[in-house]
Amino acid sequence: MIGRRTIERAGAGMSRRSGDRLMFGILAASGALAVLAGREAAAGDGTLVAVGAAATAFVVWMLARPEHAALAVLAVLPFLVYPASTGGLSLFAAVPLVGLVSIALLLSQRGSWPRLRSRLPVAAFGVLLLFAGVAAVHGSSISTAGSRLIYLALFALFAWALAASISAGNLSPRALAVAIVAGAGLASVALIIQVVIQFAAGQHAVVTWLTGEFPLFAGQRAASIAQESRNWVVGTLNVVRGIFPFMSAPSAGQYTMLGFVASVWLWRTRPQTISPAARSALMAAMILIAAGLLMTLSRQSWVGALAGVSALGLRRNPLRPVAVVALLFLFLAVIPIPGGHSTFGDYLLTASDTTTVSSATRLGLLSQAIHLIPGHWLIGVGPGLYGTLNPDPANPVYYAHNVWLDETVELGIGGGLALISVFVLTMRQALRRRAMLGFSMLAAFAVANLFDDVLYFPRNGIILAAAFALAATGNAIAAPQPADRSAL
Repeated sequence: MIGRRTIERAGAGMSRRSGDRLMFGILAASGALAVLAGREAAAGDGTLVAVGAAATAFVVWMLARPEHAALAVLAVLPFLVYPASTGGLSLFAAVPLVGLVSIALLLSQRGSWPRLRSRLPVAAFGVLLLFAGVAAVHGSSISTAGSRLIYLALFALFAWALAASISAGNLSPRALAVAIVAGAGLASVALIIQVVIQFAAGQHAVVTWLTGEFPLFAGQRAASIAQESRNWVVGTLNVVRGIFPFMSAPSAGQYTMLGFVASVWLWRTRPQTISPAARSALMAAMILIAAGLLMTLSRQSWVGALAGVSALGLRRNPLRPVAVVALLFLFLAVIPIPGGHSTFGDYLLTASDTTTVSSATRLGLLSQAIHLIPGHWLIGVGPGLYGTLNPDPANPVYYAHNVWLDETVELGIGGGLALISVFVLTMRQALRRRAMLGFSMLAAFAVANLFDDVLYFPRNGIILAAAFALAATGNAIAAPQPADRSAL
């Protein structure tokens, strides 16, 4: 005789499968509607219909499978666009998506506060948000500063939601790492194609195409700045660096940097039962992301990647990461840059030459930032408003190229110390809990941003939020609990 539990399990499985079929039908119908509406895009109304249909399908799927929706957002994050612009501000599609996914994740389980309040630096982040809010109110552009404030709050919400889902057993660190690697791998394909195609179509054609795509993938405000100041072509190498779809070399470099660290962690922690096909796919992804990272010609991201890979072995064999980093340096030293006679190692070493334009300019900006701090030590100039202090309007890109100095000038000394505390406290907890992937990703970000600043770049901030979630949970995962969907 079949037991009652067996019947209940079978019924639950049939219900779940029926729900999946229903979700697939809704998605398929919405996709067909989007395709038909796309034919009317030239008239304007069709685009709105397509976006509305896709958004509706995503919301339905998100409510049914919030963990899957979160992973999907991370996997396609590099290719999400800025569909709307108002004045100098643009709406990044990931902002509402991440907000909705975070709320759905938190509604699908309860009791995250007792589990996470000691693992995430809640008090330090609260102080950071307070200083950012005060600086935004007193800043010269409340719209720009307010958008950065929203980004900070959104990143924190997403980090908490992911950490809560992992600690409840609804999401695994490995699944999160796979989604990060998938997004970085797809982005690396685009970066490599963009770099290689210039040797067939010419630099001018690539730059013209990038200029046309810039508002869609980076927003109208960033596009207007890029028209006046571009660093797409590395003059000493005469090569257009890889920036698509990030439209910024530091953003592209640091995104692929974090993806590379995640891919190395996946490779090192792969189960022995992994299939040969999965092993080959993981190795291919790691090599692909490394190639995409090189194509960005972002030296600070290379250094950050080396720091992140080194950090992965701190709690195991300390000699192994040293050997890995040495091999990576040798790899950089011998691989030639496409289109030139120099190697990636030669280009990396030019960063130590203070007579070059890039290094001398950064040293000058760092010195200027230090001198700006006394005049803004209490309140700060406002989040994202460092450029308003620019003494040279002819060069619209003006910031310290150091996230810690940038935030001290923008948020005051209290805000700068709060940001440092957020990283230090989280990394200490991660190291104590052996959450090495989160620790290593944060270490890579901290090192790379000694020489640049991508904190308010939405793509980089969102993947950084995932790093905080991994640092807060790591390998110490609670026993899986059935998802509580009563709130839904």
